[in-house]
Amino acid sequence: MAAPLNAFTYSVPPQANAYPALRGWFAGERHRLRAAAAAEAAAEKRDAAATHRQYDPYRTSRVWKVVSDLPRFLSLSEERYDYSGGAHGNASYAALVWDKAAKLRRPPIAFFSSPDALKRSVTSAFCQKLNARRDTPGEPEYSPCPDPSKEALILGSTTGRAFDRIGFLLPPYEAGPYAQGSFDITVPVTSAILAAVKPEYRRFFALGPA
Repeated sequence: MAAPLNAFTYSVPPQANAYPALRGWFAGERHRLRAAAAAEAAAEKRDAAATHRQYDPYRTSRVWKVVSDLPRFLSLSEERYDYSGGAHGNASYAALVWDKAAKLRRPPIAFFSSPDALKRSVTSAFCQKLNARRDTPGEPEYSPCPDPSKEALILGSTTGRAFDRIGFLLPPYEAGPYAQGSFDITVPVTSAILAAVKPEYRRFFALGPA
């Protein structure tokens, strides 16, 4: 049996499928990504045949997970993996929040007054935790602490009632060599972070446990 052009995986948790509009968006996204991945893999296989190279089947994976499920919001993270030849594939991350009342998808950063406001409120705690986990924080290439406002932001909860922690998902190479893998840095919501939240959303946040 011939190897597939592209191994494609797209996974959505049951909680997300409970909302028709969100379920429809995921279905459209799945269809779009599958078609794009198949077209790219087919083009590469044709090029490999024309240049007498071996074609290694591409791999595309998108796995959505529940971060927190609050009465008003469903917070989700997405783990992405793509292999299109070479020594290894590449991982990346994304996130969204489903507003159950408004029936809208919202990027997590939209809950804050601005990316700069989030950055000012969280950089110190974020960098302290990241540097404690990095094997080689002093390497020149990776020594600067990344800007947390530019990473995949996830909104979490320890109580199921309000967002009281926020996380940052960093792919390989973002804060260290590929061998160190990805980083998942979580910090509790502090008064500084709470002040960076847009006023209309503050009632959905709470100070987090230390």
